[in-house]
Amino acid sequence: MSNTPKELYHALVSDTLALIKEKIPVIKTKEIPKLSLPLPKIEPVKAPVAREEPPPPLIEKPSLPPKPSTEKNEPIFAMVKKHLPHIKLIEEIPLPPIQQGIAILLFHPEDLPFIKKLANAIQTHLCPVQIFDGEKLEKENSWEKLQSDERISLLLTQREELPAPLSSLPKIFLAQATTYQNNPQEKKMLWKALCQQVPQQSHSSS
Repeated sequence: MSNTPKELYHALVSDTLALIKEKIPVIKTKEIPKLSLPLPKIEPVKAPVAREEPPPPLIEKPSLPPKPSTEKNEPIFAMVKKHLPHIKLIEEIPLPPIQQGIAILLFHPEDLPFIKKLANAIQTHLCPVQIFDGEKLEKENSWEKLQSDERISLLLTQREELPAPLSSLPKIFLAQATTYQNNPQEKKMLWKALCQQVPQQSHSSS
């Protein structure tokens, strides 16, 4: 019984493969050795070290210039007088005169609005003025505050009788506020008396 071409083809392929297997040696694969990696070294955590800040730089304050001496320099004065006799020298600086003013003694608090208007007019047109609480000064017996104040040259008071410490001060008696508010002539007479009593230097400086 003869084989078919197809059977012959398959037999030929089988024989060829068997021959190839015999000729080619079998290569055994080697096992790849497992690599053991070293464990990472864990460093102990160090506590943070406090950093010391350097001290702030010292700032030197600028030294103030020395105050000018009030003592006159005799050699300089003598030299100037000798070589420059036409120059007038001021050896001592004169002090400014004390600006005198008026003190108002208030004994009736209800008259304060009128007293403030009067003080404003005096301050604007004549001289400095200051209002004092007469009842408080009397209660504290502190009249010497007015007596020792060199700036007070005239006293306006709502009370005719005053203690002895104030007897040396020039005075003008003030009536109650309603007297001047209801009688313009009384107000004019009061202002005229003030203009006559205020020192000339204070009046002219306004």
